[in-house]
Amino acid sequence: MAMDSLTAERFLFGVFALATSVNLVSAAMFWARVRRPRWATPLGVVAILLGIPALVLAVAGAMSGISWTRWLFPLLYAVFAAVTLLLDFILKVEFRQPRQPQILVPYLILYYFPLVAMWGMLWDLGFAYWAANGIGYFVMVWASLWAVRKGVG
Repeated sequence: MAMDSLTAERFLFGVFALATSVNLVSAAMFWARVRRPRWATPLGVVAILLGIPALVLAVAGAMSGISWTRWLFPLLYAVFAAVTLLLDFILKVEFRQPRQPQILVPYLILYYFPLVAMWGMLWDLGFAYWAANGIGYFVMVWASLWAVRKGVG
């Protein structure tokens, strides 16, 4: 598909695929932190790698004339993925346990804000897409809170 053939609807299908994938992979990663710790890092790497299609989607959207209010959120997820790669794998900064709020708060905002925004824009695709992604989002949030409660969030 050429860049100029990216319609708003195709873009939103890309957002659906991206956001739903991030939610499900992240939910699995949080579950793994509690139940299968050795799976948590590979699942985290998959979540980071989802930053690549997020960046592609954002750039394709921008180049196709999709409103910046749409492509900004996949771009923010791509930035989150790059920050995660930097903090967790390159610099190896431990900011979750013990908690370092000066890093953790902006990090969590950079994670949750684009996911909520992408979920919201899926309303334009129809209730079924919006609801499916919303269920995935809340499963991921539940899994993250469960992992936090178990001391591995």
